Amino acid sequence: MPQFVGRIRVQDYAQWKPRWESSQEMRRTGGVRSEQVLRNPEDPNDVVLLFEFDDLAQARRFVESQEVRDAQQRGGVVEVTRYFPEG
Repeated sequence: MPQFVGRIRVQDYAQWKPRWESSQEMRRTGGVRSEQVLRNPEDPNDVVLLFEFDDLAQARRFVESQEVRDAQQRGGVVEVTRYFPEG
């Protein structure tokens, strides 16, 4: 299964985290099979997200969707860097 890595910067992790948790159904519907949230210990508003999908095209559709962009805005995401695996 392809893995997707995303790096985001949030305004305030303590405010972002509950919104993230409340959007679990959106991620499942979008094809996310598993996920992890990692924080930078030196900068708690610097977050790395690890996802697993059935296929790379599904991952791209999900992370590029308007629904995800809207959720990011509501959650206080101020910067997004995405990494996709090759092939």
